[in-house]
Amino acid sequence: MASLNWTLTHPTTSLPLPLPSEKTLLTLPSIAISLAPQPSSTTTKSEKKERTATGTVYLTNQRFIFISSAPPAARSSLSVGNASIVNPAGSSTTSRGDGGAAGGEPTGNETIHSISVPWSHYTDGRYVQPWFTATYYESLLLPAPGGGFLGPQLLKVYFKELGGYQFYEIVEEMKARIGEASSSRVEVEALRASHFRFPTLLLAIPRS
Repeated sequence: MASLNWTLTHPTTSLPLPLPSEKTLLTLPSIAISLAPQPSSTTTKSEKKERTATGTVYLTNQRFIFISSAPPAARSSLSVGNASIVNPAGSSTTSRGDGGAAGGEPTGNETIHSISVPWSHYTDGRYVQPWFTATYYESLLLPAPGGGFLGPQLLKVYFKELGGYQFYEIVEEMKARIGEASSSRVEVEALRASHFRFPTLLLAIPRS
């Protein structure tokens, strides 16, 4: 699921901790992003403004990751074993990792410290090359309960230097793989259904 400020990181290096079988394909430092809520039935008036941040983007074979480059003094962390979840400064260590309001509920105004999105929730992407501004890639993030987002989010990743097209190629390749995997699952399920369908037996009962 798409999650805000829930990414597990190394407590000293702030590098994202890999998931099982996860491999990093691309790392881009000094990347600016913007996050804007999209109209939905769950979007509230408090979640209307666009939020921005600068940090490092990681593309893996499983997800998109963003880690803010905000100074350590401007943020705290919630320890989880040998890892930590980056938390906004001043938030309670007993609250949720998304830095929401009291009781752990997101408000839509949290500072962006990290974003983690599996490729299945990273949709409708397009690579944009304006004439007078930085190239960017925009996509729609699909929320899930407990992920820290109140509704769908439009994420823009800006490239002031090289790396934009490589980012685009990897994202499209990962999304294509997700699509192929989904198609394969559908085909397998259809094959199983046809293979295990029991034939109708017609019995001839002799008359007495």
